[in-house]
Amino acid sequence: MILESTGNIINALAPAFAIGFAVQRFIEILDSWFDLDKKISAEWKNALMSTTALIVGISLASVLEIEVLKTLGIKISQGLVWLDCIVSGLIISAGTDGLNSILKFLSYSKEVKKAEVETEENSVVSSRGLKRMSVTSFASFVNNGFSNTGDLGADLEKSLKDQIRFTWKEKFNEAEWKSTKFKNYTDIPDDPKIVVRDATVAVAESYGRHLTKETRIRLQAQVTLDSSPESVLPNMKTAVLFGSSISV
Repeated sequence: MILESTGNIINALAPAFAIGFAVQRFIEILDSWFDLDKKISAEWKNALMSTTALIVGISLASVLEIEVLKTLGIKISQGLVWLDCIVSGLIISAGTDGLNSILKFLSYSKEVKKAEVETEENSVVSSRGLKRMSVTSFASFVNNGFSNTGDLGADLEKSLKDQIRFTWKEKFNEAEWKSTKFKNYTDIPDDPKIVVRDATVAVAESYGRHLTKETRIRLQAQVTLDSSPESVLPNMKTAVLFGSSISV
């Protein structure tokens, strides 16, 4: 029901977007005023800025009655209305990133499957299959040995970079790898789909997460020869955050 009214949700979240952007700019201006990089360590600066953003976010959410959970259709009992205020404040404190994550999830859930993609259950052997056997073995090794750093974005970037370097090592360009489109490596549409899937699965499993079959299919459908690593990394992150379950 929520997904069917995505347009209405986006409109309803517009005030939260504006406030989130304002909080983000406030923190940036605050940083420029005090030039904290020269006065305190990066860890303390991040802690201070995050705490300040959180306080401002919760305060604005309370005063302006921003209710993100209610907007998303999540029912909260009368005695726990304050919880919506806190959650809304947390989301607003993340600036535009917080609300963008919500919209990415909504749009991700409505993705239309436009292409047939390779899955474990749909294993028609093609010429690509034979060429990928050694890479598949490598992917299995990566899935079992990838160690996460706790920074999901950085881990996904490293995993994808390693997969691309290994798969197309002769064409790999260290300086421009993120902006290089997959069509510069191969003319086989399935190639980048598999590389992106394997890289995402490796990171998800290192976090004790399991990508659902539907998530893997949707993720691969979003990858084309005209895609670049920097364009698919946000989709990879969305897949891990919203399209996976805890491994048992």
